[in-house]
Amino acid sequence: MILTTSSLGVTRFSYEERKMSFLKSVAKKETLSIRVQPKLKNRLEKVAQSYGISVSSLMRIWFIDKLKKTEGSGLSVQTLQ
Repeated sequence: MILTTSSLGVTRFSYEERKMSFLKSVAKKETLSIRVQPKLKNRLEKVAQSYGISVSSLMRIWFIDKLKKTEGSGLSVQTLQ
């Protein structure tokens, strides 16, 4: 599965035979809970289901992708405020 992001910021997935480096089977040591509206949760579930992954995996992929882009862009918490 490969992540690609369009110029509009829309992330798409495509399957490949190799595994993504950030989806390796590594024990997760921390839990992060977020609250979302029911409609948003339903939308996330549909997207995750279309790729055959859990909502948790989908969110982890998106968080890691966004974090890597943010870290690489030179943005910091101070510049976002």
